[in-house]
Amino acid sequence: MKQKSSLFSPAKLLAASVFLCSLALTGDETHLFNSAEDWTPSNRVSVNKDKSIAIKGMGVLFSHAEPFAVDPTAVSTLSGEFKAMPGTNPKDRYYVAFLNFDKDMRRIEACEVSTVKGTETTLAADVDAKDKTVKIKDGSKFKKGMFIAFNAKKDFSDLPNRSINARAAIQDVKLLADGSYLLTFKHAIAFSAKAGT
Repeated sequence: MKQKSSLFSPAKLLAASVFLCSLALTGDETHLFNSAEDWTPSNRVSVNKDKSIAIKGMGVLFSHAEPFAVDPTAVSTLSGEFKAMPGTNPKDRYYVAFLNFDKDMRRIEACEVSTVKGTETTLAADVDAKDKTVKIKDGSKFKKGMFIAFNAKKDFSDLPNRSINARAAIQDVKLLADGSYLLTFKHAIAFSAKAGT
């Protein structure tokens, strides 16, 4: 697995100053991201007089310039020191996270690896890729905002499971008269499958 450190600003206007961001992968290995060259080039990244990094923008994802390999069984710690610059709205938010990639450098989305115990079930009816509803045998553990994964394996060997439409979160879960459940999605499910799978 490879990772990139990332900073994300979903706010209307963000002005943040990054003093130091570090990732400790093991007791012996630490990556520091405390210069503008450590991040992907952007006209929204600059260096302040005190040598801290300033990042300005809204809804922008900044990431480390080069991915680096990590041991997925090891404990990793991402830490940093941040401060809001003058003019920053107190309601603005700033997030620091990992971007995970597989060996082929395909990004691993959170919904592709986040499992929920007790949600293993089978389809109660065929599903077409353009459907916005899915009928399943047991939806008692499903909730609004969750995603449905096809071809899931109990031993998690399917992870990351790419049979998920990350745009199609569950909008509604309804218990039907026959004991099955109808899941409704905002967008088409994007996968076809037969009942019983």
